[in-house]
Amino acid sequence: MASLRVRTVTNEVYRQIKSDILSGVYRPGERLMEMEIADKLEVSRTPVRDAMIRLEQEGLATIEPRRGIYVRKLSKKDIQNYYELQSALEGLAAQLTAQKRTERDIARFQDLLLQMKACISDPTVDNLQAMIKLNRDFHDLLYTIADNPLLTKTQSTLENPITLIRSIFPLNTVRIHAVYDEHERLVQSIAAGDAAEAKRYAEYHVLRSWKSAEADLEETLD
Repeated sequence: MASLRVRTVTNEVYRQIKSDILSGVYRPGERLMEMEIADKLEVSRTPVRDAMIRLEQEGLATIEPRRGIYVRKLSKKDIQNYYELQSALEGLAAQLTAQKRTERDIARFQDLLLQMKACISDPTVDNLQAMIKLNRDFHDLLYTIADNPLLTKTQSTLENPITLIRSIFPLNTVRIHAVYDEHERLVQSIAAGDAAEAKRYAEYHVLRSWKSAEADLEETLD
């Protein structure tokens, strides 16, 4: 029973630190101070240390001997590589979705688009956060309808680094309109059953995100 409690605490600490990294509370390159985190979460240092090792294994943190543990700092090439792979996966997911979609699926996409449109019509901080969730829901739906477990599993390996990248380059009031327009065009292709066009436009959508991120890259990331 004691070991179960230890695992539970470690899992909770892991989830909290991971959430803080992916939401931008801890920035890329920032040192994760073991004692400070333990005090903040009111736990001992052991579960914090175990959680950090797990985060390092998942590619969200780097351990530097005799220096400490840091939030992973991605290079420009790292970011480009992730977006290029994401583009290929999204293209395949969109292609399969266009081939397998039902009228109910299209209705679900249309509902998400309506919610997105409401957000961009009043781009408050809360609505920008809501748009981020809707964007994630949109892409999750794409993989759900594609119904290819191997594709979904492969995509899941990119989830952490892509979320980390998005915390560095969050949606802004300019990009948010482009995202909506690109999603709308993609849904039109899927609804028409045009698998080739859906694939092409999904790839384009992701690469547009890369170009937007590339334009915002600071010299310190090079």
